[in-house]
Amino acid sequence: MHNICVFSFPRSGSTLVRFLCRKLTGIEEDKAFFSKATSSDRIWHTHKHQKIEDENFKIVLTLRNYKECCVSHVRRFEGKISLFAEAKKMLIRPDIVSSYTEVIQAFDEYEYDKLLIYYEDLMENAQAEVERLAKFLNVPMINNVDELIIEARNSYPEKISDGEKHFHSNKLTQDQKEELDKLAEQALGGLYNKYLDGYKEFLNG
Repeated sequence: MHNICVFSFPRSGSTLVRFLCRKLTGIEEDKAFFSKATSSDRIWHTHKHQKIEDENFKIVLTLRNYKECCVSHVRRFEGKISLFAEAKKMLIRPDIVSSYTEVIQAFDEYEYDKLLIYYEDLMENAQAEVERLAKFLNVPMINNVDELIIEARNSYPEKISDGEKHFHSNKLTQDQKEELDKLAEQALGGLYNKYLDGYKEFLNG
């Protein structure tokens, strides 16, 4: 079994994906971030831009609408800061944790086995997405997907939501949402169309 590393920006569904990887493979998760990885056959995660050249890694990127996860990440400070201003910083500026755009760039640079999972797809059709994950990891599919999702939410009630699409971005005006679209496009160039174009179309189409 290869090492598995889950790339994500915070609030993008990595807790759930790592939970599913553990259940599918039986591999333990190392609580250290990938930059401190020292063992093989482990599940790692990172929110940073990691340059990985080892073909023995299987990389999973979890993506969620940037308007949702950037606002969610700073919403605990609501009333004390401008949610919009802070969301812009999280979208394009490598901060203490990361920026949203740099984890996409790191995933795109990896040349070996990798899988992209959209948070929204996982919430809407868990069965199909878990089947994709199992196939990618070369392990048997499990039958009790719905029960596993419930178990994950019960185990991490503060980290795994019910999948509502616009719970956090409803705090933004339409103009602010469109400005975040433009910032993401500018930061990612062609990678925006490759990975994120559907988010723009859904909100502005």
